[in-house]
Amino acid sequence: MSHPSSNLGTSRAEAPRLKPQRLGKAVKDEILAEQLSYLLAHAGSCPEDCPDCARLRMVEAVLLQPFRVDLYSRVSPAN
Repeated sequence: MSHPSSNLGTSRAEAPRLKPQRLGKAVKDEILAEQLSYLLAHAGSCPEDCPDCARLRMVEAVLLQPFRVDLYSRVSPAN
């Protein structure tokens, strides 16, 4: 077994860098649908700090934002 202190003279090999690839629309749509389905099915008796429940709350906030707009709050009564 190799010990770090016995390898002082060796250099660490760099991992090859991966080239980012773009996903096609169909693949993105499939991933988004699968993730949303997972998050919706996941909700349950989780601990308070569950990261998947936190993701679901963030997604809900974004997707439901258009329905929280109060269009009539700035209208002043007629004189």
